[in-house]
Amino acid sequence: MFLTFVATCTLLTSVASMQCVPSSHTKPYLQFCSAINYDVNGPTPDQSHYIDQLAKQTFVQTMHMHASCGGKVLSKQCNIAFRKYACAYHFPKCVNATTTTPTHLKPPCREVCEHYCDVCNMAGCPCLDLPLRAADGESTCQTLEDLCPSCIGDLGTEGVCTIAAQEADKCGWDVVELPSQSNNGNQGMKSMSIVTMIVSLMVLLVTTFL
Repeated sequence: MFLTFVATCTLLTSVASMQCVPSSHTKPYLQFCSAINYDVNGPTPDQSHYIDQLAKQTFVQTMHMHASCGGKVLSKQCNIAFRKYACAYHFPKCVNATTTTPTHLKPPCREVCEHYCDVCNMAGCPCLDLPLRAADGESTCQTLEDLCPSCIGDLGTEGVCTIAAQEADKCGWDVVELPSQSNNGNQGMKSMSIVTMIVSLMVLLVTTFL
């Protein structure tokens, strides 16, 4: 809960200070969520690293919990679906202001959460708080097509890649790319190593005393 609170406070700033940044500016600093193809809410390189690692930590802990406690065998498609959801949740799409609407964020639609639950054969997933996609017109949230636009038509249905498309890396969510080795990137990776060690120690202590 503490990590989620920190991530939320870091990412969801006030509308007055919200600034959309192209994915090309943040992508070099993303390792786990490198398939993001949309504008995000202006994090600095270090903040991008931090949020990216939070998304990965959510992924690892959730998958480990369902595999060890739930006794489930998690497929490649399950891992891809949850990775897509975790990144969309931690990096909501930033939409620039228009003459009629202010700058705002678009979280993942409920269908993105429900998709990973279906693929992973999980019950009781926390999807009800997410918005539904619009029946007509543009949705206030990111749909499966938004997150994986290349997997439409022959390559999949409603943004869900077929196995052949996944093997051809058409969607990109099953590919983990290393960030560019710039000075800022190296500094961010060092800071993230320290954060990861601290979090791992906290988890170990909590597990020991429970």
